[in-house]
Amino acid sequence: MLAVTVGAVAANFGSLNAVTSDNFEPEEYCGDYLQADLLAGNEPQEKVGTVTVWNDVDFLYVRFDVDSPWELEETHLNISEDEPEERGALGQYNANQYLVDNDNSFALYEVPLNPEWETIYILAHAAVEKEGESGTDETAFGGEFRPGERQSWFNVIEYTIQECDDEGETPDEYDCQTAWAVGDETFIELEISQRWGWVITFEGENITTDLYVGAAQNDKSKGTLVGVVNVSQNNGELIVTLDLLDGFTMKEAHLYVGSEYPDTAAPGQFGEKSGPLDNVQSHTFRVSLEGLEDELKLAVHAVVCGEFDEKEGDADSEPEEGVGMPAKYGMTGQEFGEYVSDMAKTEPGAVADHVLDQKEKERPEPTEPPDPDDPERGRPKDLEGPNEED
Repeated sequence: MLAVTVGAVAANFGSLNAVTSDNFEPEEYCGDYLQADLLAGNEPQEKVGTVTVWNDVDFLYVRFDVDSPWELEETHLNISEDEPEERGALGQYNANQYLVDNDNSFALYEVPLNPEWETIYILAHAAVEKEGESGTDETAFGGEFRPGERQSWFNVIEYTIQECDDEGETPDEYDCQTAWAVGDETFIELEISQRWGWVITFEGENITTDLYVGAAQNDKSKGTLVGVVNVSQNNGELIVTLDLLDGFTMKEAHLYVGSEYPDTAAPGQFGEKSGPLDNVQSHTFRVSLEGLEDELKLAVHAVVCGEFDEKEGDADSEPEEGVGMPAKYGMTGQEFGEYVSDMAKTEPGAVADHVLDQKEKERPEPTEPPDPDDPERGRPKDLEGPNEED
């Protein structure tokens, strides 16, 4: 029988906290998530980990986690609307190209949702091996065992796409959100992605830039200033430090560094990753400059948690007199943002003391959904199930 754990109804959508666990629980999802055992070998099968399935407004997520001493060697994923009768050819599974992150303990797939999907059947395959023990290779599938009539055995996961409240709008309470460092150009301008975020050009001189949450369409007036990012170089290393203001913490951070522009806005595909962070207020990346040109392109991302206040009315409107931080200083929202930015550059230590002690933010926290137009993604084309092996 399929071993299933059903999660509670989610309060929000957004980032993924990729932590290794034999009982991984997604933090943001619509409706319920499903967790099935990852089972190796023909009957009797041995549990070697879990496969967790959930969705948000735009994407289906399938995550493999293996328990020690098992390690992942490779994974394959197929999605169909019809219940499969055979396992098919692993290399021809229709969602293999959507793998966004993996190591030897977990693998994550992010698949664009088809609006016609209701109930889907998932073949989640993994090749696993015990750490340091050659010859212990096993084939594993998540879900319910099927003996197979013309081919080898396999397992299958049945999942019903979960509905999202309010057509994917962010609920009133939000704990953690994605943050980007402000740069010279946007992902949209560079035609990298339609999601908000910036690319920074670094030419060797030390720079400090703001870190914003919720700045939809790259409009900082719609977002919340949560910290600053300092970029410098020393002894052949690029040093990038994220410092958060009081009241905010980080769960993870990602950094792209290259001589060329990034070709994706998906942080999980950036070269530098912090791994899980224990709600810290500062994190530093150190990257060797060997082989890189003098002018660098950077993209700095973080998952930031805190209490994000709301305001009523249009996010683009001016604050009412006497309400909120900008009004207290006799400034518009944009003027106040520039004021804080200048302070962060000249007196970094004063920002938290001078600003957040009096924090009365008014702006809502719009959520930019995952990018369905990423050219590397597209939709799964084969919804009839995997091709059968010869």
